[in-house]
Amino acid sequence: MAPRKKLEQEKENLIYANTFGIGPRYVDSILYNNYGILKMTNLKIHGFKTLESICSEIHACVFDETFLNHFLNLLYKMVNLGCMHMDLNFGNIMINIDKTIQLIDFAEVQYFQASLPFESTHRFTPIDHLRRHGEKLTIMMIVKEALLPFVGDVSECSPTLFANSFIHKTLASDDDICRLLKHCWCI
Repeated sequence: MAPRKKLEQEKENLIYANTFGIGPRYVDSILYNNYGILKMTNLKIHGFKTLESICSEIHACVFDETFLNHFLNLLYKMVNLGCMHMDLNFGNIMINIDKTIQLIDFAEVQYFQASLPFESTHRFTPIDHLRRHGEKLTIMMIVKEALLPFVGDVSECSPTLFANSFIHKTLASDDDICRLLKHCWCI
């Protein structure tokens, strides 16, 4: 995708998320030397750090049931809005001392029909980086795909801790992910 078009798409994704209180506030955007730059509010001055920086500082995962509930509630909010952030790696998830979570980098967002239930069998054409042999994805499949980078980063952050962690025990399989989401989201 051309830099200007990619910048405009990320800008639109962030502005949409902002209308529902998700992500740092969009301020401005510029194209400089063929690179798109989004200006947004600085979450660091509000005590937010990326999970990537937290794990590198303490060399361990600091995830518990409270964190996971906050994280999954944010994903639920997105599903209800008819979209899902598709790059949920540790560099794009920020957290503060109160375990308030903010997502950044809205370049990869999958949109779908907001009014459909999570378990709907309706399928949607995936965004480019999710395309697999022309396969269309259900909302449940989209959410599971969105969680893959997150679960991978959790396991890389501290393999020993991950093996014994709440997140590993909770997200051990696709069925466990669906069961957890249904439980947390009361569906």
